[in-house]
Amino acid sequence: MCSIGARAITVAIALMVCTALASVYAAQADEMDTFFALCDVYEAAKAMGATTYKQQSKPEALTNIENYNITASSNDWKQLVNAIKKAGGWPQHKAKPENAKISYDWTSDFETWSAAHEDTKDKTPPWVKQHEALLQATNLNACAQAINVTAAEATRLWQKIANKPKVGSSNAEESLRNSVAAALCGPLSPRVGDTLNCGDITAVANKMKTAACAENRHGTALSDDLICFCSRSTDGPCLHAAGTKEVLDGTDLEDGILEELTDA
Repeated sequence: MCSIGARAITVAIALMVCTALASVYAAQADEMDTFFALCDVYEAAKAMGATTYKQQSKPEALTNIENYNITASSNDWKQLVNAIKKAGGWPQHKAKPENAKISYDWTSDFETWSAAHEDTKDKTPPWVKQHEALLQATNLNACAQAINVTAAEATRLWQKIANKPKVGSSNAEESLRNSVAAALCGPLSPRVGDTLNCGDITAVANKMKTAACAENRHGTALSDDLICFCSRSTDGPCLHAAGTKEVLDGTDLEDGILEELTDA
């Protein structure tokens, strides 16, 4: 049956191919080639919609900058970081009565400062031993301001890179899934929840082929196009190997036929 195999295709290409295939219903193209082309587009769209954002690992260079920054910071700053740690974290520190007037939020920043403080608290942590020669040869206090500015900018850039991409105010990954689902699933095969799975005729009110596959419905969705293309005959090229279902049950589309057609 259908299988995309090792093909790699973008959603844009998939949609272009889908549009080109809209003329198939009237053309005298080879039916088997058309069927597999539709299958490939269907499977490619599903694969693209399943793409997830891979969180990048924090660069070692950024950790080094953060550690140099806190090493070069004043004793007052180090004592403040230590006090926040002892309180259990920024929310607990801010909740103390004496800190009631604090309006800024260091919740996300403090995690970084706390890790840097732990890496550099004395001469025993592995990071200090690894960078001992440079720490001894460099007057970090004299460079403290420059290091602080560099650390702030490096952190800002990292946060922009590390955040999941967005389309406007929406998560790009979710937007892609929704767009692909809209291209995949249609009136004959409604989307199942927030998955990339399309329903399989069962819940469709009017299953009569003449109405469900009317010409004005061509191109509505990939799964619908696949079902309707294959409904031109009871069996034929789409079910080239004997299946457990037929495309048509009399004049109606048969429940479960999409799974039959796209089964790998």
